[in-house]
Amino acid sequence: MGIEMILMLVAAVVLIGGMMFFSSYKRKKYQNATMEMASKLAVGDKVKTIGGVIGEIAAVNTEEGTITVFTGDSNIVFDKQAVYAFGFFDAQNKIKSTEEKSGFENTSTEKPDNKDGNL
Repeated sequence: MGIEMILMLVAAVVLIGGMMFFSSYKRKKYQNATMEMASKLAVGDKVKTIGGVIGEIAAVNTEEGTITVFTGDSNIVFDKQAVYAFGFFDAQNKIKSTEEKSGFENTSTEKPDNKDGNL
């Protein structure tokens, strides 16, 4: 076995190890952002789920890790981790300001006037 073969083997091991480290780091960062967002959910927050359901949180069950979302005519129970984003939505259900799982902070401090009761 020549020195070139050993150097190539060492380089491959270092490269694979680096890829595993960065992959693990990104996954952990995403998981921490998800857990932090789930812990901030409260009754009255407007949410959007990963399935596209938009509504207002009617109840939070911390023991089971679920939320009940009021969607206009019905209440639906979701796992807290099914929430994609929460914040304030305009009339077309577009997010005006939000916090998403990617770690963006909700910068709005006031709730918009919502005289119609619509999202």
